[in-house]
Formats: sequence, C-alpha cells, structure tokens
Amino acid sequence: MFKKTLITRNACILFAGLFALMLWTSCLMPLTWDEGNAILRSETMGNWLSLFWSRDADTASPFAPETISKYCTQTNQIEGHPAGYVLLIAMGNNVVQATRLSCLLDEKTCYRFGAIFLFCIALTAVFIRVGKTFNQTAGLLCVSCIVLMPRVFAHAHIAACDSPLMSCWLLAWALFDTALKNKRGVILWGIATGLGFSMKFPRWIIPIHSIIFAAWEVVHRRPFGRIARAFVIGFPVAVIIFYLLNPGLWSDPVTGFVEFFRLNTHRDTNYNIPIAFLGTRYTLVYPLPWYNTLFWAAITIPSGFLFFLVCFVYRSCFGVGRKDMGQSDCVEQIVRNRLVLLTVLNFLPLMIIRALPGTPVHDGVRLFVAAFPFAGIMAGLGAVWLWEGNRLNDQVPLRSQVAASDLDVQDCQPVRHCSAHPRFILFRRVGVVCILLGSVFNLCWYSPQWLSYYNLCIGGLPGAVRSGMEATYYWDSLDDATMNWINSHAPEYAKDKADYIVSFNQYSRDTLRVLTRWGKLKVPCVNHAVSDNTALSVFQCRAGLLGDAENELFRTSKPVYRQALNRQGPGPWNLYRVPLIKIYETKDYIRGLPDDSSRILEADEMLEYIQKPDSPKSGVVKPPDSQPKKH
Repeated sequence: MFKKTLITRNACILFAGLFALMLWTSCLMPLTWDEGNAILRSETMGNWLSLFWSRDADTASPFAPETISKYCTQTNQIEGHPAGYVLLIAMGNNVVQATRLSCLLDEKTCYRFGAIFLFCIALTAVFIRVGKTFNQTAGLLCVSCIVLMPRVFAHAHIAACDSPLMSCWLLAWALFDTALKNKRGVILWGIATGLGFSMKFPRWIIPIHSIIFAAWEVVHRRPFGRIARAFVIGFPVAVIIFYLLNPGLWSDPVTGFVEFFRLNTHRDTNYNIPIAFLGTRYTLVYPLPWYNTLFWAAITIPSGFLFFLVCFVYRSCFGVGRKDMGQSDCVEQIVRNRLVLLTVLNFLPLMIIRALPGTPVHDGVRLFVAAFPFAGIMAGLGAVWLWEGNRLNDQVPLRSQVAASDLDVQDCQPVRHCSAHPRFILFRRVGVVCILLGSVFNLCWYSPQWLSYYNLCIGGLPGAVRSGMEATYYWDSLDDATMNWINSHAPEYAKDKADYIVSFNQYSRDTLRVLTRWGKLKVPCVNHAVSDNTALSVFQCRAGLLGDAENELFRTSKPVYRQALNRQGPGPWNLYRVPLIKIYETKDYIRGLPDDSSRILEADEMLEYIQKPDSPKSGVVKPPDSQPKKH
C-alpha cells in the first residue's frame, strides 16, 4: 500500500513538471504546417457544439445531417481524418479561456493545451506502468528517453492528429495488462483504444499487435477466458467510442464507415507530396526503399539511446539470472517479460507498414512517429539494465519465457550467473547519466526547431543535408523573427509600395490565415502563387518540394534573408550554416519560371486568390516536376 501511494505521489509530481515544461517550450515553438487547418476546424466544431445550448429558433437541429455536414468536416469528408483530435483541440482551448489561462499563454499554446495535457497524462501512465512492473527508477528512465527524443518532443506540442495518436496509443499500451485482469480494466482499455481510433487512421490498422500478444499468452497457457473477455468487450467499446466522437457517422454509420476507410486507403494526387531521401525524390508512384523507416529511426533517435536499445536487445535475448532465483523471482520476471514483449509488438507494426510500397511518403518520420515512444521505452529498459546492475540480473530471456499462468514456472530456469564489481556499476551509472545529459544538450541545441534534429550517426543536421536528407519539412522554422522581418521589409522590395504581396512556396493557406488573424503576419500573403506585384517569395528548404525553378534560384541568386538555427560549433554542431528558410525577391524567382507556369497570376486573379474564402483543405499543390530525380 505504501509503495502504491509513493508511486501515485511521484506520478503527480512528474505530471506537473512535464506539463509546465511542455507549456513553456510550446511558446518557443512556431506554428507548424497542419496546425492552422486543425485550429480552424476546431473552431468550426466548437460552433457546432454551441448549437446544443444556444441557437435561434429557425436554426436547424445540431443532429440534422445537413448541420453535421456543414460543421463537422471530419471522418468521411476531405482526407478522412477522424474528429477526435479536433474535439481535443477545441476542449483544450475552451478550458484555457474559461480558466483565464489565456492571459499567461500565447495563442498557439491555447490551442495546443489539450494535446499537451493528454501527452503528459500518457507519460504519467508510462511511469506508473513501468514503475509497478520494474521500479520507479525504471519508470523515470523510460519517460526520460521518450521526452528527450527531439522529434517526439516536437510533435508532442503540435495541435494536430499525431500527438494525440501517440498519447492514446501509450495509454492503451499501459492499460492492456489491466484489461486481462478485470472488467474495469477492459472498459478502460477499450476507451483508450477508441480514443486512438478517433485521432488518426493508423490506429485502426495496427490492432494486430494486441492479437499477436493474446495468441502468445494463449499458447503459453494463460487463461483463455480473460483474453477473450478483453477482446469481446474491449473492441466493441472502442468502436462505440469512435462512433460517438465522430458526428459524421451518426446519420448513416455503414456508409460513413465505408467512406472513412476509402478516404484513408486511397490517396489521390492531391496528397502525392514528394520527399527527398538520400538525394532522391520519392512519390507514391516511386516508393521509398523498404529500409526507410529503420534508416530514419537510426538517424533521428539520439545516438546514446541507440546504445540503450542495443543493451535492451541483448538483455531481452541473452538475459542473465541468479543461481539462487526462487519461484517468486521467476514469476516477477515473467511479468516483466510480458511488458517487454508487448512493447516490442507495439513498436514494430508502424515501422513495417510505413516501409511497404504505396504508403504516403510525405513528411518522413511524422507518419510513424507514434512508434518512437515505444522505442523510448525499450531504450529506457536498456538503461535500467545498465543502471541497476546485479539487481536486475535475474532476467529470463524471451526465448525461454513462460507465460502459462502466474504460478507456472516449471520451465523458468536461470541462464547463468553474472556479477559485477561495485566500481563497474558506478561506471555504468555515470555512463547512463552522461548519455541523458547529452540528450538534454541536443534538445537545447536544436531548440525550437526540434523537427530538424539528426543524430551524430549521420553527422547531425549538416551531415544529413550533405547526405540528401531534408533539413526541415513542417514550416516550424517560420518563427517570430522571420515574420517580423517580412512585415518590416516587404514594402522595400515591392514595385508598388501601396500594393504588394508576399508569396509562400508550398504552405498551408489555413495557417497563413491564422497567422494573419493573430497579427503575426501583417502583409498580404498567398500560398504558392506569384505575380508582378509580389514583393517577396518565401521558401522552406525542403528539397522534396523544390522544383527545377526553385533549385536554379537557390543556385544562382542570393537570398535577401535566411533563417537558420543560430548555433555555431564544430562539425555536426554547426547548425547556422544550414538554412531552413530562404526569402528571395520575386523578380528573381519569376525570371527562372517557365512561360506557361500556373504559379504566375494576373493582378485580378491574385486579388481573387487572396479574397477567396479559405477551404478547410490544406493548401498543398503538386509541384510541376514531381517525377523522381536526383538532386
């Protein structure tokens, strides 16, 4: 009882610390590509929710199909993203406004509040789950390895669907063992799984890991009734939660579900966004090589954590044991090995599916970032083995694991005895601390553009760019300093000082609209279109979306402004020499465009382009030269 109270107290302290850290760093991180779209959709969903308690007499019911179709553009419209993450963003912003926290937070953090809160809840669940199975040191190390991954840390802030997907996936992982024990655990696991279903489609195509784990348990003689109960009750609960959180399905569930799966499994050319990978441009028709997910993980997970992962693999496959291991020790190791196996099964599916031909290639790590927290848990368990030394040397390898029942330990035999001198244990602990401090340094060095992080295995960001990887991909480099420069210098480069426009190459029209509404951008802005009265053209240095004209512009003209991380150091740590955003005079850009380019608009068309109401669809335009080519 005392141990349970201690874990609960420490979990609350951990949650408070993580939440404060995430809110503070959110103010540093600029708005990203999809956030404008998600914010506008959340406001539309909020308007629909307000109809439940306040509407005019002549206003249609909020349950009417036409009302839902107008306000709820999720699930079976546009690209088919579920509505759960939009509801989370709307709820988080409403809580901030109701509690007057908005006077302490900036605009983007108000909308990110819900995603950040859910992520901190998920990490707290990881701490409790690992802490109960191993110990609190193990729980803290696992949480640290997740938080200190720059790519995970960055996406955890973003008000879009990826962060809530990560969080709900972790919650389902933490609750799965409880689901095998009692009915209340089944309900909780079903709710967490249903929330994951409602955040993003990949959660639908990866329940297989739970089935594989259950089959493993059945083969090793764990009571079949408990496992069957988890699936017979848990999955229907998950589907009901998904249905309730997606109003687009209410009027016609069957047709709605069919359309939801069709939209998410058949991407047309509007979503054929290229990406550069090792100097080659890849698209849907020219898929990435099979090893792409492994390679991305190897160069974006901190190199020290990769060492922890090697330790984890060794410990899991070639574990060591005490000669005096008793029955209770063996039972404890069986429980631990179940957690290890479940973690591995949660990590692998996204890594495998995203490596298959035909999956969308855009944004690289973002599309399987939900697997990275499980890599962090495995790295944390590897660090635990180094930290604890002899106290965790009673490991039973997975190859001889017995999951028959909590008392069936007849085959649970220790492998070999392993002892270590206390000084060697001290050396290992110092090594663990140094690796964690190095990861903290990485997080600070790449702040706030954590999405541009690459580890030392590829030479950091400079080495990755030399190898043909993309320096940035999500417009998180459009910071306040860059926007302030645009606001103050755009008139200087315009032909007509009273009538000028700034063009953004391959950016979200919705995000431009949000930044303009917040007063961050105070000049007329358009996405991916230029004309004679366009003063400046803003380019993100994402190689996959740069065509021949853009590459020629970069090669022959000098930018009037460049944005890069102001970090100067030796070799891999010299981030300043890698530009993330470049701004050119538009006259230089137009000079290199083909005569029939669709990106050149007449003055009247440009005015209509600016004044046209923004659709909820992200403004992504297929580049004219989207065929695979060498850079």
